[in-house]
Amino acid sequence: EGPRLQVIYEVDTALSSLFHGSIHTEAALWTSKNDLEAISTDKQWIMNGAEPFCKNAGLSVEKARSGRNSFLLPWAESYALNYELKNLAPGQLYEASMWRLGGDNDAYLVAAAKNAEAFYAQSKGFLEKDKQGWEKLVLTIKVPDNFKEDKLNIYLWNHGGKPAWFDDFEISRYK
Repeated sequence: EGPRLQVIYEVDTALSSLFHGSIHTEAALWTSKNDLEAISTDKQWIMNGAEPFCKNAGLSVEKARSGRNSFLLPWAESYALNYELKNLAPGQLYEASMWRLGGDNDAYLVAAAKNAEAFYAQSKGFLEKDKQGWEKLVLTIKVPDNFKEDKLNIYLWNHGGKPAWFDDFEISRYK
């Protein structure tokens, strides 16, 4: 036998056209976006139109990708967002995204069922980076065929020791 050749490729996901935009070729059935700017009159909720989107906990005006507000997760094991994705059924497919600044790769976008053994997923790295250094995290959520619950919580988690800011949440349903 002749010599073996091993090749290792490194793909710059921020520059590669393969990693830009949605991973789906079909149009979304619905999309919801929130830039964290609409706050309820009692200051307890971040709003999505007339509906509460999530609790107003961890909001910061220190840094933002758009508008004034972002979530700040300042230390290890800090959490924010806790958006409730309701009326789930087995086989449904969602894609959630949020932009992150800082936190290295220890700050995540997470989706979990009340019983984490039934469903748990977290973002893995980022798919693109803008000129200001914000990284787009994307999380694909496929509801398992044997899923018995009807909702998931989508939240932000900083597992590392460096501060992380998050802004511009988006979720789409594809199936």
